[in-house]
Amino acid sequence: MRVPRDLASKFLELARPNTLANVETCGILAGAFVRDELHVTHVLVPTQTGSSDQCATTDVGEEDACMYHVTHDLITLGWVHTHPSQMCFFSSVDLHTQCGYQSMLDEAIGIVLAPKSSPSVGIFRLTTPNGLSEVQQCKETGFHPYHQRNGPGAGNGVYCESDHVVLAADISVQLIDMRRSK
Repeated sequence: MRVPRDLASKFLELARPNTLANVETCGILAGAFVRDELHVTHVLVPTQTGSSDQCATTDVGEEDACMYHVTHDLITLGWVHTHPSQMCFFSSVDLHTQCGYQSMLDEAIGIVLAPKSSPSVGIFRLTTPNGLSEVQQCKETGFHPYHQRNGPGAGNGVYCESDHVVLAADISVQLIDMRRSK
């Protein structure tokens, strides 16, 4: 999967007002197959709710994003979100969000942008088959620490750094801010 090298900086600039207010911002990664590769070409930022430790698209935001995908012939490739004051990791809520994307497309990624942390960018996915299966079977909602027991670098973790992503300078990303379109 090829991800535009400037995606993180562009998304952080778009999210800056929320970040300064300690509110997470999320977006949907979209793109296309180009010569047998997945290319992220768009980030859709639907209407959403957020707080210091979570964000979620609204029902209207989901519908708007779906319509944009259809009318622009895009496929969903994952998601991106900020952690304004936290470390760069997947929370248990993030794991469940990633599970939805990765259950539809195994190559789907989740990007975490944590501007106050080092490292400040993480590109993650659930491990397969173990992590994906574990989260698919989990019935808990909200924050629950069980899955956090082992993230990247912890051996057989629930999630890991994505090793199939290339940060590419030769493709650009379009940020589509749907929050202001209504």
